[in-house]
Amino acid sequence: MNFNWNPKDFQNVVRIVMGPECVLRRYMVSVIRQSGSLSCPAPKWDSNGCYRVSLVKDELKIQKLTSDEKWENANITPPTNFNRKKQQKFRILDSQKLLSSDMKNAGGLFGFSLIYLDIDDFKLCNTKFTERVVDKTILPQFQRLIESSVSGNGYAYAEGGDEVIILLPNISIRTAIAFAEELRELIENKEFYINEQIIKLTISIGIAASEDIKKYCRYS
Repeated sequence: MNFNWNPKDFQNVVRIVMGPECVLRRYMVSVIRQSGSLSCPAPKWDSNGCYRVSLVKDELKIQKLTSDEKWENANITPPTNFNRKKQQKFRILDSQKLLSSDMKNAGGLFGFSLIYLDIDDFKLCNTKFTERVVDKTILPQFQRLIESSVSGNGYAYAEGGDEVIILLPNISIRTAIAFAEELRELIENKEFYINEQIIKLTISIGIAASEDIKKYCRYS
C-alpha cells in the first residue's frame, strides 16, 4: 500500500486521526514508528501554527509546537474568538481596529485595564539581523508568546511588529500591574531564536485603568 500523506486541511487530519480503526490509520502508525511524525496543515484559527501527527503511548495524536519550542497535544476545539480579525502582517494577534469596540464592551465590577508594551532597542535588532529575518523569526515567536499569555484573560492587539496593546476586561489596575510584571519576567526569561542563535529580549510597559482612560477621552 502506497502511503501518500497530503491532507487537504486540518479537519481532514482530525477525521483520520480520531476516526474509526481502519487500514489507513494502521499504516499511519507503522509509518510514524519508522520515519517519525508527519507534518499537517494548521487549523483556520491558528493559521501560523506548526502542527504534526505523532504517536503518544502508541496512540495517534495531533500536536502543536508551543512558544517554548515544545510539542504538546493540540486543542481540537476552535477557540471562541478565532473569527476575530487579525493583524494583516502576522495574523497572530488581533487587529487594532477591534480595540475601540472591545473597550465599549469591557465593563464589569473592576472596569478594565490597558497594557501597552514594546520591545526595548528593537531597531538595533532590525539593523543587526535585517527586518526581513526578524519578521520571520523573532516577531512571530514574540507575538505567539503574548497570545498564549493573554488567552483567557483578555485580548492582545498588534500595533506594530514589536508594539502590543493588551485589554484586560473586568481587571483592576492593581491586578493589571501584577499581570504585566509576570509577563515582563516571562519575556525576559524566554529564549528567542534566529536560526540557532539565542536572542534575549526586554520590554517597556505602560498601564492605564478605565477611569483614567475615560477622563482622558472626556477632556482631550
